[in-house]
Amino acid sequence: MTVTYAEWLNEFLPSLSSLKRHEKLFLIQYFASDLAREETQLLQANMEYPVWSPYDATGAADTLMNTLNQNDAA
Repeated sequence: MTVTYAEWLNEFLPSLSSLKRHEKLFLIQYFASDLAREETQLLQANMEYPVWSPYDATGAADTLMNTLNQNDAA
């Protein structure tokens, strides 16, 4: 029999609720650290990544100016 994610979660969450406060805080710290570790692995050494710059973005400046002028006229 295969257990769905929802079924597993329905069984698992009540057991988390019964933990003591310091145990819950430990789990929060553990998962926050795990998420931070994953984010640092998004960028790899010796790789090139595109970075947007507003330099020579005259189209964006024109769009912003037109929007501001429309708001002033209204």
